[in-house]
Amino acid sequence: MTMLSVEDLVFVDEAGVNLGMTRRFGRALSGQRAYGTRPQQRGRNVSVIGTIALRGVVASIAIVGATDGLTFEAFIAQRLVPNL
Repeated sequence: MTMLSVEDLVFVDEAGVNLGMTRRFGRALSGQRAYGTRPQQRGRNVSVIGTIALRGVVASIAIVGATDGLTFEAFIAQRLVPNL
């Protein structure tokens, strides 16, 4: 690693979230009941892939559904490589 220049490093991260996520517990004043609602349907999954370098964010994408190998390769080829 000591032979690599810091300017040449690019870090890739992938994360996912479900849009129907809600809190499982509520808070209320002492002695009072907490009321709330939550969606009846389960939300959609969204995957986010991002790359960051010393100069800032290089490329990012948000897709509906899970990230698989084909999706990741497409992100690298179509979004990341042209921005390097």
